[in-house]
Amino acid sequence: MKSKIITLACKEGRHILRDRRSLAIVFLLPVMMVLLYGYAINLDVKDIRVAVVDYDHSALSRHTLEVMEGSGYFRAVAHAPDVRQAGEFIYSREAKAILVFPRRFERDAARPGGAEVQLLLDGSDSNTGAIAASYLTMILAGLNELPAAAGGLIEVRPRILYNPELKSGDFVVPGLAAIILMMICALMTSVTIAREKESGTLEQILTSPIGASQILLGKVLPYLAIAYIEFLLLVSFAWFWFGVPMRGSLVLLLVMTTSYLYCALGIGIAISSSVRTQQVAMSMALVMTMLPSVMLSGFIFPLTSMPLALQYIGRIIPATYYIRIVRAVMLKGASFEAVWVDFAVLTGMGMLFLAIGVRKFTTRLS
Repeated sequence: MKSKIITLACKEGRHILRDRRSLAIVFLLPVMMVLLYGYAINLDVKDIRVAVVDYDHSALSRHTLEVMEGSGYFRAVAHAPDVRQAGEFIYSREAKAILVFPRRFERDAARPGGAEVQLLLDGSDSNTGAIAASYLTMILAGLNELPAAAGGLIEVRPRILYNPELKSGDFVVPGLAAIILMMICALMTSVTIAREKESGTLEQILTSPIGASQILLGKVLPYLAIAYIEFLLLVSFAWFWFGVPMRGSLVLLLVMTTSYLYCALGIGIAISSSVRTQQVAMSMALVMTMLPSVMLSGFIFPLTSMPLALQYIGRIIPATYYIRIVRAVMLKGASFEAVWVDFAVLTGMGMLFLAIGVRKFTTRLS
C-alpha cells in the first residue's frame, strides 16, 4: 500500500517537473503578488496636481503654496487667472484640484475670523479628492502659527466637482468595466486555441481549407460579441442600479471600448498560441492581465503614489488608459478632444498586441 502511494507520488512529481511553465507560475505568482501588493497598496496620495488661482498675489498666498509643494503631497502644475479657466485643467485631467486664494486673503488672515481658501476637487477620483482635502486642512492648520495669520484661522472650503457626494460607486463601478472586459476577452480567448490543442481537434481544423487569419477571426468573434453585450450590460447596470451618471456620449464610449477590446483579444491570442494546456493559459492570463489591471492601472490606487518602476509598468497596461476614458466620459461628460490621447495609445497598443498574437499563431502553425 505504502509503495503504491510513493510510486503514485513520484509519478505526479515527474509530471509536475515536466510541466515547467506551470511550475514557474506556481513559484512566480506568490512572488509577484507580494511585490504588487506590497508596493501598489499604498493609501498615501502624493504629488497631487493642482491648478492655482491667486486673486490676492500676496506674500502669504505665495508662502502657503510653497509650504504645500514642500510637503510632497501637492504640485502646482498651472496658474490660471480665474476659476473658469482653471476648470479646463480638471476637465483635461492635467490637474486633480484647483486651489483658489480669494482677494484680501492676507488681510483677512490677520484679522479676527481669519481667511478662507477654496479647494475644488475632481470627484471622478473620489479617493484622491477626500485625501487631498484632509492633507490641505492639516497643512493650513500649521500656517495658523504664522504672524501673518494673526486672525488665528485659515480655513479650507473644499468643493467636489463631478461627484459632489463622493459616492464610491461612481468611482469604482466605471473602473470595473475595464477589469471585467479584460477578463472576458483575454482570459476566455486565452483558452480557445489551447483547448483545441488539448482535445486534439486543432489538427482537424488545420487540415480544412481555412487560413490562419480566418481561424483566429472565427475564434475571437464570439468573444467580441459577448464583450460588447457585457459592456452594454455593465453600463446599464451602473446607470440603473448604482445611479452612476452617463454625462457623455454612449456612442463615443462604445468606439473607445473597441480599441480596448482589440488589446485584450490580442493578449489572449498571444497567450493561447504560446501554451499547450488550458490550465497554463488561464494562469498566464491571470498573472499578465487581471492582477496588473486591478493593482497597477489606477483602478483603486493612484499611479502617482507608487514607486517609479511600477508607474512605468502601469503605463503599458491597457486598462490604465481605458479607466481614464470611461471615468471621463461617464462622470465628466468628456468629448473626443479630452480623451483622444488615451484612445490613440489604446489603438496603437491594440494593433501591436493583435500583430503579436497573429504572429505567434502563424509561427506556431509553421
